[in-house]
Amino acid sequence: MADAVRPAQADEVLRPGGHYHGNSVGGLYDPDSSIAVEHLLQGILKRNPNLDAAKLRQALQYSISAHSEQVRKSGMPYAEHPVEVAKILAEYQMDTSTVIAGLLHDVVEDTPVTLPEIQSIFGAEVAFMVDAVTKISELQAANKEEQTAETYRKLLSSMAEDPRVLMIKISDRLHNMRTLGWVPKAAKRKRIAQETMDIYAPLAHRFGLAKIRCEMEDLAFKVLNPEEYGRVMNELVESRAEREGYIQKIAAIVLKALEKTVPDVQVQGRPKHIYGIWQKQKRRNCRIDQIYDNFALRVIVPEKRDCYLALGEIHALWVPLQARFKDYVATPKPNLYQSIHTTVVGPDEKMVEIQIRTKEMDVVAERGFAAHWSYKAESAGAEMDWLKQLVRVQDEVSDSKEFLEFLKIDLKPQELVVFTPAGDPISLPHGATVLDFAYAVHTEIGNKCIGARIDGLFSPPEKTLGYGSTVAALLSAHQHPAREWLSIVKTHKANAAVRKWFRDEMRKKFTDLGAVILDREYKVLGVGPDRRPTLEDFRKHFPVERIEQLHEAIGAGRIPLRELHTALAGGVVGPANETAAIPVESDNMLLKFSHCCSPIPGDEIVGLLVPGEGIAIHRADCPVCRDCLARQTYESLPVQWSESESRLHEVALVVDAEARDDLLKDVVSVLGAYGVALRRGTFASSDDRIRCRMRVRVRGTAQFEAARQKLLDLPGVEKVERT
Repeated sequence: MADAVRPAQADEVLRPGGHYHGNSVGGLYDPDSSIAVEHLLQGILKRNPNLDAAKLRQALQYSISAHSEQVRKSGMPYAEHPVEVAKILAEYQMDTSTVIAGLLHDVVEDTPVTLPEIQSIFGAEVAFMVDAVTKISELQAANKEEQTAETYRKLLSSMAEDPRVLMIKISDRLHNMRTLGWVPKAAKRKRIAQETMDIYAPLAHRFGLAKIRCEMEDLAFKVLNPEEYGRVMNELVESRAEREGYIQKIAAIVLKALEKTVPDVQVQGRPKHIYGIWQKQKRRNCRIDQIYDNFALRVIVPEKRDCYLALGEIHALWVPLQARFKDYVATPKPNLYQSIHTTVVGPDEKMVEIQIRTKEMDVVAERGFAAHWSYKAESAGAEMDWLKQLVRVQDEVSDSKEFLEFLKIDLKPQELVVFTPAGDPISLPHGATVLDFAYAVHTEIGNKCIGARIDGLFSPPEKTLGYGSTVAALLSAHQHPAREWLSIVKTHKANAAVRKWFRDEMRKKFTDLGAVILDREYKVLGVGPDRRPTLEDFRKHFPVERIEQLHEAIGAGRIPLRELHTALAGGVVGPANETAAIPVESDNMLLKFSHCCSPIPGDEIVGLLVPGEGIAIHRADCPVCRDCLARQTYESLPVQWSESESRLHEVALVVDAEARDDLLKDVVSVLGAYGVALRRGTFASSDDRIRCRMRVRVRGTAQFEAARQKLLDLPGVEKVERT
């Protein structure tokens, strides 16, 4: 804990650790120079005059002193970075605590300063934000990938609790991108740029920070694809004079038309987004002058109703393209963005995109949720709901690589808006399906979804949705998720919900299987109901809290049978003659019929308990099974076919015969006559010999053997074998 803080005297500076000493770092970033500190302070206050100057001055001195021994790759004192981060935060009108946290965001990670020391001097609020943006150390993670994933998990959880954390991290990354050119290693520059493109730019977009997102993407694009970046820049430079002249021309026409009906209207050209231009060129395979918003205007009006007045005047001037019209004023984007977008055929038959919004909407478009945010994170728009949902489901994805992939997918722009029958908007990524919609409404609706009515027409669960459609999910009490749904859904929520359903179902199956296995062991060892161990007895051997946990651990193979025997053997006189076998039914998701021997009803079978997967069913004479048992790879369980088992099972069949014209026709005819379903087959022949390899489906050995004998009766057939 730091020493008590006392007011600094005229010749003293507050230092990390609560001590006072004089140690000049020189130049602009000298905490001992009141002129230098005041200059930096004014640079922050100029961007937000409402900040507490005294508290900022204290944090400035502290930050500069803490980083006094550090230098950036550019040769500048390290303190330059936190000061620039603070300026970005001030520019976005963040409060004093957030700007202070920006000044101190690296001190715990990069200097001997501790979090308790930060809290004692600057308070718990600042300490929380500093801790939130501090990376998980390498000592806390097994590898680099896990370190990255855990750092993101921590960051997302903190953002959900206090959205100011997002602004600090985004500002930190923005300044790092602005100075990325000083990083000497090209591989590291590309890694940072790719991470920015995958995570930070989409994160900025999700929360409406359009200006930051565009700058991040352009800076990352310049590093990741310098040739294409240069090409687009050259095309923009070459067409600049013509483009600016044309924009000035149509801006004057629009302004003259609107001044009659809309007071205080502003008409301005829109800045170009280099990465966005390149994406559109690549997607449409077109030249820069063929992009719809190559000529773009922004119209700023006082009130919401003026947006529609301006729209009417503009459409009276030029013919609009209906397919390019979007009304985000009536239906805002999840990141709070509002604006009317319309593309018209302007003078000289050139396409012009025009955005119409109020002054307040323009502020939100530039500053996103920072224009509305709540200090207590009570409400920051639909994207805070998305963030909280992501935090809830991230615990279900333990694998670091899988979590990072989910995060990248879920951060993709949510540009698709559809409506429920009640008119509620649902935002989804492009390419989202009926299933994504159903899960977005509610998890149980997703689990029971069999399709939907899209604008009144029935569509299957895999149907891709279109913008503005009205979607009504269709449900069935008998429906449940299928494995193929994982390849259909596009959203993290839907993917996580499907996976959770299968995990829960697997857990139930393991629990049921474990109960069967334990009951079988009781019978084998002759343990009667009056002698069976209690839960407390089992807890002496296994770390379980409930009997269901014991059953699940046994069924999943986490408790080996030999350890279970040891726990049960105490006090048992000896095994009984009774041996209970587990019934085999093909609809049990924990039973896997091995392809190496393709067992079918009627075969003598053996079950191998595969931890975490279930029971692999083999024929008793299967060489693979015998090898596993000899090596003690898996434990065996007695199994037998259930009397109710009647489904078709696939088996391999080989027919060797003398070559003749009608042989294949006769083979297929016999299989059909005996109800044997041919799945697939390959045929190899020479001048006088032919071999048929087939996969067929049968109900059991009796059906298969009857068909096999009939095949042997065919002229020229010499051998029919199951493999």
